[in-house]
Amino acid sequence: MKEKTINDKYLNHFISEITKGDIRDYIGSSELPSKPNKIYTAAVYQGYLDMCRTLRFSSKHNKETINEALNNLSQKIGDYFKNESPKNAESYDESFNEFMGSLDDSSKLTIGQKQKIINMAFKYLFCCKCFRTMYSSYFDYCHMPLDKYTLSWYKRVCQKRSDKEKIGDTTWSSINEIELYRFIVEKIRNKLDNRLVLICEFEIWEKEKQLENLKTLQSFIKANKSSPSPALSNCFINSLPSKENCEKMIKKITNELKYE
Repeated sequence: MKEKTINDKYLNHFISEITKGDIRDYIGSSELPSKPNKIYTAAVYQGYLDMCRTLRFSSKHNKETINEALNNLSQKIGDYFKNESPKNAESYDESFNEFMGSLDDSSKLTIGQKQKIINMAFKYLFCCKCFRTMYSSYFDYCHMPLDKYTLSWYKRVCQKRSDKEKIGDTTWSSINEIELYRFIVEKIRNKLDNRLVLICEFEIWEKEKQLENLKTLQSFIKANKSSPSPALSNCFINSLPSKENCEKMIKKITNELKYE
């Protein structure tokens, strides 16, 4: 049986960061709206907003085509929740393939961009109280949304040396081989074992973001502690944590994210 306990700290922090989009109207409700399609549309659009920073509209990224693809995806996700919940990872993956197919090639999106919309849509639905209580088993085999932070975690924690050539310096939005995406999904599932991938993602994403900020701070301290820029006041320089404390925090978070 999979471990379904979620740390409310990370869930609530993620929810607090949702500052735009209709999905906010459904977060705290314990009941489905009278027209459920609205919540699926809201979740998909929210996932699209998270993805579209990597999108540059041109002749190949027609807005009307994108909107049609998003509507198709919303309908597919709605159908998913009308049926029985998946009994295993293979069953969910079949549904995921249908979700991917709804964002057909006419949208000109990469596999990395498509997975971001789909997986974030499920993450936003999980944030809605009514889905966590009424449809919890529908999230048991969901994939981890791949982005800058989760892919960084994957490379450090899940990837073996022999696997490095498979992904190299590829960014999440440029992934465009379905076999590579499936390979990453399976590696993450194996690493997290009996834990729910989507639940773990809330913590992983937050702590990876902290790690990046700490490493940036560490570099700043190293550059300015010994020979500070004239533009920085002594008061500000002295308020910074020591290099040693910064290293301790980085080590602590890195160890927490090993999931051993």
